[in-house]
Amino acid sequence: KILVALPTQLRNDLLYEVRRPLLVLHPLLDSINLTLPRVVRQVCYLAVTHLYFHKWEAVFDKGDACSSMYFVRSGKLKYSQDNGIWNPDANDPDSDPPGDLVSKGAVISEAALWLEWVNCGQLVAASGCSLLALDAHRFSEVLLGYSKAQAKAVLYARRFLEAFKERGLLTDLPTVLKPSA
Repeated sequence: KILVALPTQLRNDLLYEVRRPLLVLHPLLDSINLTLPRVVRQVCYLAVTHLYFHKWEAVFDKGDACSSMYFVRSGKLKYSQDNGIWNPDANDPDSDPPGDLVSKGAVISEAALWLEWVNCGQLVAASGCSLLALDAHRFSEVLLGYSKAQAKAVLYARRFLEAFKERGLLTDLPTVLKPSA
């Protein structure tokens, strides 16, 4: 709410400086930022939102439609593909939810950027945490204005989908790719 009171240029500069360090941990965004920082700057203020979750709050459940890729900014989360949905009211509130630990710097549900995606598991905050959500539709709108960035994204998406198919396991957890030359 304080950001709204700032002049637009200053607000956008601030969002870029705060969000960029986490976003460029992703190989595509890092590659774009190195050659076309203006694109990542626009992504930071047009396509990214900041989300906060309390301990034991579900970020998403298995079967939820997903149109954003998430970056863990702080805190810890648990990801599980078990059939049951963990609920702190139904379980011992002092127990941890089952699953893999996900922490700062992790990228979750990247497939939502490249295809119609439904979450394959449940992601629960194991502590208070904050995430950045990169909206797939808004991201593509930003890229449409920059042909070089769009070309990089197309090449990256092809490689992502190939690696995704090779892995054979549907998951919201990262598919790690090296940046292309």
